[in-house]
Amino acid sequence: MGEHDPISHDSRPALCKQGTVLVFPAETYLRLISQRVSILILIIATVFGANFYSVAAFWPLQAQKLFGPGAVKISYDLLPYGYGLIVGIVVFNWALSLFPGAIREFLALSSAMLTAGIGAMAAVTPNTPALARGLSFLAAVGSGGLISPLTTVLTCVTPDDLIGTVTAIITAVRYLGASIGYAVYFTVLQRKLAEVLDNNVVTAAIDAGLPPNETTGFAQALLGSDLTALDAFPPSIVDAGQEAVKMSYQESFKLVYLVSIAFGAFAFVCCLFLGNVKKLIVNKLAVDIH
Repeated sequence: MGEHDPISHDSRPALCKQGTVLVFPAETYLRLISQRVSILILIIATVFGANFYSVAAFWPLQAQKLFGPGAVKISYDLLPYGYGLIVGIVVFNWALSLFPGAIREFLALSSAMLTAGIGAMAAVTPNTPALARGLSFLAAVGSGGLISPLTTVLTCVTPDDLIGTVTAIITAVRYLGASIGYAVYFTVLQRKLAEVLDNNVVTAAIDAGLPPNETTGFAQALLGSDLTALDAFPPSIVDAGQEAVKMSYQESFKLVYLVSIAFGAFAFVCCLFLGNVKKLIVNKLAVDIH
């Protein structure tokens, strides 16, 4: 790497002392934003945060609503997601060490797996728990291929004196993206539930034989989990109402996962523009602490 290479590793201090105040010089940030690779990775991390939370935050709730109420059964359904994260982190970081010239391909593959896994979860129904476990595992492996390797790559391509700074920045933008994504998904979920939940419960109860003049009280008792009030209704009607609740949540979560595809597709496209950063992956210690 030549002395005029704008992304060469630099050992100059990141802080300058002026009197008793330590400040970051403007050139610190200028050198950081001059790196197309660094900016793209930060963008990917932001979008990844938004995409990641569509499953990290909503999959446990979906499992509870669709496959509950047994806590052990729900935990069993959620286990593949946790194992998938571990597999993704270990495998993709190991692959980066073996094939440093294929970083763009690995990140693009991870993003594609994450997007495909989450998007396909729109097909999950109360009768397909095995499908849900498999798709959540696929999405988790893709998540693991981004959550840690993005930081690994960014620290490798960053000048030595900015490593601490960019590590903090990538963590911040990931949670910024997560906050935006969670707000979007929660709004989508709530609006869809408000649109279909009451109507589905009432329709199912009437189809099961409940008189129309009793539907309001039944819906309030069912959605409010008023077990005492529900005892006044036949078990067949209660079962029909509970099934309608599951179907309503299925419709709502489906929309959440479909919306997440937009974030995943954008992250995938950004990965394709990363370029080859092999020349920046060198066996060099930034600081020897021994």
